Amino acid sequence: MIMSEAEKGGPGTAAMDLPEDALAPLATRASAYYEPLFALRALIQAIPGIGGTIDTILAGLGARWQAERLESFLRILSERLARLEATGVRISLEPSEPLYDFVRLALEQAARTRSEQKRQDLATIVTHQASATKGWDDAEAAMSVLSELSEFDVAVLTTAVHADPCGDPFLGVRGVLVDEWKPADRATPPPIDLRGRFPGVPAHALKMSASRLVSRGLLHDEGIGKWGGRAMTFLIATDLADWFSGWISRDAG
Repeated sequence: MIMSEAEKGGPGTAAMDLPEDALAPLATRASAYYEPLFALRALIQAIPGIGGTIDTILAGLGARWQAERLESFLRILSERLARLEATGVRISLEPSEPLYDFVRLALEQAARTRSEQKRQDLATIVTHQASATKGWDDAEAAMSVLSELSEFDVAVLTTAVHADPCGDPFLGVRGVLVDEWKPADRATPPPIDLRGRFPGVPAHALKMSASRLVSRGLLHDEGIGKWGGRAMTFLIATDLADWFSGWISRDAG
């Protein structure tokens, strides 16, 4: 159940009442399994150059990092829910199997990612579900999409979703450019050039991100076959992208 600190008898932030074993296994099960395996540890330590470092990580350092990531996520989530309750929104979810699966999925993803922004996005998805109680399948699908994307992928997708309509010859299409394309020079306003929006990102990394988003149905290759365009040059956000953006937008209801 998700409840406020006031309901639990203490001041401050909202909190999530989780099973006692919900957090510890996520942060410790790998190191707990690894530590007694002396033969395996000896083999890893014998790897030239990096064996000792890998052993240190597997024996406990990795578990500490996972715990820190979980603490970061839960702190973000508690702050979000506390602010929401301060506006008069009551948050109360009854224990259920879908809730258990949803919360566990969120915790597992939070423990896996190094990205602070992805933990922010995870907290946003959980906050939306806690406040609006949308379909559980829908909420899990949004979390699954997030798990498949990098922080940069989400930034590219968000840019495409919020792009302004282009002028002629693009007939008001909201698009972004991944590569140079002469027809775009004639448009007023022109499509957003992702190379200029993310100037420090190598061209190959930008194209790989765009390709991942196209393969997942979040962006559509609009330039190919139209206006004499090449593949993976002019891309537009799809309806699926708009749906996903609603889940990770902090302004969404």
